[in-house]
Amino acid sequence: MVPRGSDEDYLEKILEISMNENIQYILPGSDIEVLVLTKNIDIFKNKNINLIVPNVDVLNKIKNKAVTYDTLKSSGVNVPEYTLIYDLTSLLSAINKYEYPTKTVIVKPTDGRGGRGLFVLQGEEFRPDWLGSGIRETIIPNSEQIEKWAAKIMSSGSELMVMPPLNIPAYDVDVLKIRKSDYAIVVRKRINPAGIPFEGNIIVSDEKILNYCKEVAKALDLESLHDIDLMTDGNGDPVVLEVNPRPSGSMVASMIAGYPFIDWAISNKLNLEVKYCFPKYDLYVDKYLNIITNNE
Repeated sequence: MVPRGSDEDYLEKILEISMNENIQYILPGSDIEVLVLTKNIDIFKNKNINLIVPNVDVLNKIKNKAVTYDTLKSSGVNVPEYTLIYDLTSLLSAINKYEYPTKTVIVKPTDGRGGRGLFVLQGEEFRPDWLGSGIRETIIPNSEQIEKWAAKIMSSGSELMVMPPLNIPAYDVDVLKIRKSDYAIVVRKRINPAGIPFEGNIIVSDEKILNYCKEVAKALDLESLHDIDLMTDGNGDPVVLEVNPRPSGSMVASMIAGYPFIDWAISNKLNLEVKYCFPKYDLYVDKYLNIITNNE
């Protein structure tokens, strides 16, 4: 048992365990742990402990969605449309720009993860079919007084962005740099578009999505083990939702299917060759982690 990454004694406890147990590699599974460990990477290097984490430059590009999108856009990579807001007036202006209350509009923090802090202003036309049960996101019915909710949204204190909703399919993408300019990539379509609870994945053999993910990885200079969340834009093309600084919690589906990303990440640290082959056909991994071919 260890403290949360945000606790002041987290680092001390991780170091204590690492020394007592002769730990050689640490792969954190939450964003805050990545931030704390990366900030103190030299402490671990001095003790010959390898951290499987992105460097500070990469973290600065991916921890804020607006920075991520702007970096990708400058490299010609397709990104979602969005508007940054700074006060109540700019919020009301932005949702009007995206045709609320006729159309659904999304408001979310630029540094939020996994749907946390997300507000869905439900329009008259439709309810997004990827919405979860409201555990992480707040769904605002169309009939509510928007001025009341707008004030509540602005009280969060976070930097916020407003955007039209994206579409399904939704994907988790496991990404690891394995050579100087190449990546091991596995694209997993979510059975449950919201991601929670995990209902299984279809590992897809779509080269268009693969090539898009390579563009994202190269533009951001990803070098560690990452999870990229994708959705689909109005043209049916893949578009990045966020890039996480650590692996996906559902990466086990890829590992069950024969893509040992953790082994590969450690192999990178040992300068060993990683042999990777992009999936040649779709593979269904159900919620119990059984492999079912041909999507049966």
